[in-house]
Amino acid sequence: MAITPDELLSYAESLAGAPREVAVRAAASRAYYAAFHRCDPLAATLPDSGAGRRGVHQQVIARLAGFMGEPGERRDLIRKLGELLQQAKNLRTRADYYVDRDFTAMDARVTLSYAETIRRLVKMLVGNDS
Repeated sequence: MAITPDELLSYAESLAGAPREVAVRAAASRAYYAAFHRCDPLAATLPDSGAGRRGVHQQVIARLAGFMGEPGERRDLIRKLGELLQQAKNLRTRADYYVDRDFTAMDARVTLSYAETIRRLVKMLVGNDS
């Protein structure tokens, strides 16, 4: 059974208000993955950024953030997606790997905000609810 980025984001939102830090961390992680899966199909249509041997996630971010298409709004929006996805990934990394450090509900809300902004920008770029 397949799921969509919207389902991941909705689940992240449901976790974000929970009182336990484990749920807040899971909310940030799911929000990042919603954003990643929303950006991945768009990034696959862009020229290779020369990201080389980076991991899949960094390749997607590099394709977006380093997009060198025609100057204008489309290029700016695509590059902004890369920046936002990187910021969301940084928070997801903190949530998933630095369990000995506090991760707050505000951190999760910021990650959710990045994911929601990414959702809107992708919709503007591709003209549907991808």
